[in-house]
Amino acid sequence: VFTTLTKKAMPILRYWTNDITNLYYDHSESRTHVKMGPIRGRADDMLIIRGVNFFHTQVEDILSGLPQVSPYYQVVASRRGNLDEVEVSVEIAEDLMRDLGLETVTAHTVQQHDCLQALQGSFAKKIKDNIGLSMKVTLLGFGTLPRSEGGKLSRVRDLRAQA
Repeated sequence: VFTTLTKKAMPILRYWTNDITNLYYDHSESRTHVKMGPIRGRADDMLIIRGVNFFHTQVEDILSGLPQVSPYYQVVASRRGNLDEVEVSVEIAEDLMRDLGLETVTAHTVQQHDCLQALQGSFAKKIKDNIGLSMKVTLLGFGTLPRSEGGKLSRVRDLRAQA
């Protein structure tokens, strides 16, 4: 339940928002009421991978610190045997593709360019360090991931139920 009862104009109560956040006491202020932290995600966006609660927005946060990649990515969760696996496909920034003289990006292209190998490795390491999961990282050319008519991309594909 979220509320804005302290607002004078229009106090509201909102139930079942499915937003995930935390409550904390801010001891630096003289007030004694509990504060709500930032919203970390929605409950229906959470995937449980090998016992770790994972939100695709965590990948987005990591990508925002990497200027070599575009903000377009897709997370695919699958199951091999009894083990859940996650693959993150991310598009390289247009500028980097232009600088490298690339029309398309394939696994072979990544192996030929040291900077792409380093980018792939550093992204996988940041995911492991920040999220706590090992994920396969695939670099793609800009505009490769399918988008809807409005340009929106389906960020998460969960194929575990199909396995």
